[in-house]
Amino acid sequence: MRVEWKCPTPGLIGYAIISSLHHVFLLTFSVVDIAGLVRGASEGEGLGNAFLSHIGSCDAIFSMMRIFEDPDVSHVDGDVDPIRDTETIFHELRLKDVEYLTNNIEKVAKIVARMGDKDKAAKNEYETMLKARTLLNEGKDIRKMFMEQ
Repeated sequence: MRVEWKCPTPGLIGYAIISSLHHVFLLTFSVVDIAGLVRGASEGEGLGNAFLSHIGSCDAIFSMMRIFEDPDVSHVDGDVDPIRDTETIFHELRLKDVEYLTNNIEKVAKIVARMGDKDKAAKNEYETMLKARTLLNEGKDIRKMFMEQ
């Protein structure tokens, strides 16, 4: 299911008129319901890689967990446990992030090896990717990573 919502911003229109802006871009949210993440998805279980590839095309993720019992709606683990389900989702996302980083660290490492200190952006990207992978391997979320400027 896909829902689009345009965020009304009347103050922005007034500001655009006063400041003679030529273009105004209204905020639009596209919300897509992607069901199917189960334990082992990063290894192809359930909808597995299809689910994770859908997630990879998103700019942001928010999750809603089912907390109600309904005999007509089955649950892959047999019972409803929103805490377990949340942990499963973030665990599978971390595993997929480790895979992504591992593949890309090698590419950036080649650039850094070839360019040395001449390409500071690549060097910073490489170091950040290594820190992120370390955190993920420790079971921590990247979103909680402290980034030094």
